[in-house]
Amino acid sequence: MDLKIETTRRVESFDADLHNKLKISSIFNYMQDIASFHADALGVGYKALQENKIFWILSWAKVEIQSLPSYGETLKIKTWAKGKERLFYMRDFIISDENDQEIIKATTAWLLLDAQTKRITDLIKKDLKLPSFPDEHAIEEYPGKFNFPLIKTQEYRRKILYSDIDINKHVNNSRYLEFILDCYDQNEHEEKKIKNLTIAYKGETYFMDELVISRSVLTDRENCDFLKTVRKNDSKEIFNCLIEWN
Repeated sequence: MDLKIETTRRVESFDADLHNKLKISSIFNYMQDIASFHADALGVGYKALQENKIFWILSWAKVEIQSLPSYGETLKIKTWAKGKERLFYMRDFIISDENDQEIIKATTAWLLLDAQTKRITDLIKKDLKLPSFPDEHAIEEYPGKFNFPLIKTQEYRRKILYSDIDINKHVNNSRYLEFILDCYDQNEHEEKKIKNLTIAYKGETYFMDELVISRSVLTDRENCDFLKTVRKNDSKEIFNCLIEWN
């Protein structure tokens, strides 16, 4: 049993954006893939949880970006579980380039939900364990209060369509990153690059839901935007995102 695993991955053309750089949503896809593989190997993956009528959801993530690789580059992706912090199961990631330079670091917080009640549960209740490295961190940060006043707001609307839905019949966490970055036009993406990104997931969305994304520049933090997203028909908060730009 490997308590820490590493894999290699080539940046394919569909992983890159129009600037030939790895998309932020692709980073989340990479992390989700290796986390799923590692959870399977540790006995707490999709099949084991399905048998116990429980499932993982990503609740919170912070990503720090030193640089983004281009199409064709080969990356090394390393992950390990860090144990439990309050209700959250923490997992960290480090992505290195072909020269073994660490270019992307991330920490994530996962909740374990009962499939029938949708309430938070625990591995211990199902006689399952998740071995961890509690003192090793890619980023030493944990979920906390995550809300900011909307001072200068631009509003965007996005309807959930067929291509947005994943195998679980809802919108995958990486898809929300694409919604976020679509709130910025091509010129803005050319003028500035993301340095840090923190996202907190608050609710699920399904086919034909309409989202309202409010984008605000933070006056008390330099080069930072805050995006808050709600579902239009019931004002349910879906996700919040804090972006720090270079």
